[in-house]
Amino acid sequence: MAMDPMDPNFPSQAYPPRKQGGSGLLWGLGIGCGLVLLLCCGGGVAIYWYGKGALNVQQSLDPAEVRAAGDKIVLIQLPQGFEPKQSIGVTVPFVNQRVEMAIYEAGNGAGSAFLMELSGGPAVNEEQARAQLETQLQTQGKAQRNLRDVESRQIEVQVRGQPATFTIQKGKDTQSNAEYIQASGSFKTDDGIGILIIEARADQYTEEQIEESLRSIQ
Repeated sequence: MAMDPMDPNFPSQAYPPRKQGGSGLLWGLGIGCGLVLLLCCGGGVAIYWYGKGALNVQQSLDPAEVRAAGDKIVLIQLPQGFEPKQSIGVTVPFVNQRVEMAIYEAGNGAGSAFLMELSGGPAVNEEQARAQLETQLQTQGKAQRNLRDVESRQIEVQVRGQPATFTIQKGKDTQSNAEYIQASGSFKTDDGIGILIIEARADQYTEEQIEESLRSIQ
């Protein structure tokens, strides 16, 4: 029996735990859906419908389908070695909110990239959507690593003819001490709000390569 999300005993982590293994942003479907549910409808309502099996969820591990899902959000030339790994699409009933995701990875944990589009349903502010996404990624320990000695700068690119600001950071992971480059930003899409996050090891990729990818966005 599905629990009422308004019940004070309703668990805050009402989605499957992260699968062990893998690297970067490639999760099992459970985590992908958990992230989506928290982005849609403020959490409780979406988790309720997830428990009732009423969400329309699609996923694919086919590289061509993943690439097509990412290209629908935005056209970008990711650094060499980044390959399409997983796509997830979820429609939440009644509010008619749609989330599309495309996940890419470079081999041996060298890098990962995450594209998301949130469309339909209640109006969502770009900054709110981006903040929610980054918070959930941090919760899962899969992106936006905690860095120290950070060097940060911003660049502006044109996405569908509109300006969008991306932040590029470089610093050392507080746990592994490995140096990473992170890039993130949000932008308007034809149907809603898009978010892009790229993370790469600094011994495998350069800031110039990451910036070049951002400037390739169409």
